[in-house]
Amino acid sequence: MDIYTDYANWLMDNHDLIHLLKEKHSLAIRRFEHVFKLVDFLYNRKIDKNDLELFEEEFFEAGFNYLFEHIMFISLLYKNTFNKNIDELEEFGKEINLYLYALEFEKDLETHEMVDTTKLLELEEQILNKIESKSHIDDTLFVMLDEVVSTIYADNKIEFSGGLNEIFYSIALEYDLVSEDYEELDLLDYVAKNDLSKQ
Repeated sequence: MDIYTDYANWLMDNHDLIHLLKEKHSLAIRRFEHVFKLVDFLYNRKIDKNDLELFEEEFFEAGFNYLFEHIMFISLLYKNTFNKNIDELEEFGKEINLYLYALEFEKDLETHEMVDTTKLLELEEQILNKIESKSHIDDTLFVMLDEVVSTIYADNKIEFSGGLNEIFYSIALEYDLVSEDYEELDLLDYVAKNDLSKQ
């Protein structure tokens, strides 16, 4: 079984949840909707024309893995924390985004040696505990994440690469799958807006 079959099976297995999230233009996935667009585009071209270049196959695999991890996390919350109540999950879209955003930094820092990410991991645990206890976060956690991450990168003289999310956005832009003013890209600023749920 190849990765394209795996993807098709994964879509079928998670169809109901993904459909609900997309139908609601959910805050939980809005940050990485462009990854869905990119992976779907490459999958359909592979199935219809079978003409993907090697680098496009690598894009597809990386994108699928990214979606798999993110949807698995959201699915576990949906089932175990929110008892399959999509509206309740949606109320914590900002918190879910912040947690996934913190993971983005963690994965980026894992590519560098001898970097102490203890404070970042502690903050991730704090955010996750808030979600699992159904407690909303306040803006101080956004500030804390910004300060913790900025300090780690500055102390280790590391420049943030933008993370996979931004890389996928750039690729999706090349295929004209998103516009240049795609508002969901600015992750921390976007999820921190208090009036996000009114959009």
